[in-house]
Amino acid sequence: MYVSIITAAFSATYIENTWQSIKKQTHKDWEWIIVCDNSEEIRDWFNEFKVPREEDNDIWFIDISKNQARYGLVARNVGVMCSKYNRIVFLDDDNEFEEEDYLEELIKVEKKTGKIPYTKLHLIGKKPDSTYDRYKKTALARHNIDLGNPFYRKRFFNRYGYFDDSQNKIMFDWDLIKKIKDGEGEDMFVRVDRNLFFRHKRY
Repeated sequence: MYVSIITAAFSATYIENTWQSIKKQTHKDWEWIIVCDNSEEIRDWFNEFKVPREEDNDIWFIDISKNQARYGLVARNVGVMCSKYNRIVFLDDDNEFEEEDYLEELIKVEKKTGKIPYTKLHLIGKKPDSTYDRYKKTALARHNIDLGNPFYRKRFFNRYGYFDDSQNKIMFDWDLIKKIKDGEGEDMFVRVDRNLFFRHKRY
């Protein structure tokens, strides 16, 4: 099963970590779509980035020339529209796959159960000297699940729409996840014991 990994990219501070976590995945059938939200530092990073020619995977760089902001929603929507594959994972420029078998386990669970896997979060703080560090067992509820957790299917975006970039609110991810949950049925989701490493800007 091939997977599209979509990175909404504005800051280059941690994006090398993002890449290393992708590179280490035991599942190798993926494409990485980096959507630059009019960021010079992301452009500079990619210009220095040594695209691994020996890899069988595709790495794409899409440059949005006018900054869209809005929590990266436009960048994610562009990534989905350009993705080649039917399975999609969002991995922002400050996120990482915590386990090397993250993608492999999602695929294994989906094949075994036929359900939509979603994972847990490992949250740490971004602020200097932050001691915030906790694991969060996600649930299909407004303040428990994050955009990066579900293993999206591309057909979801055709059926339920894309991220609504006109709302300009923090819980933007929940609006679409709720549509998917209500449309597919909550019993069609299954939690997987894997973690998305997430740097939280508020802590």
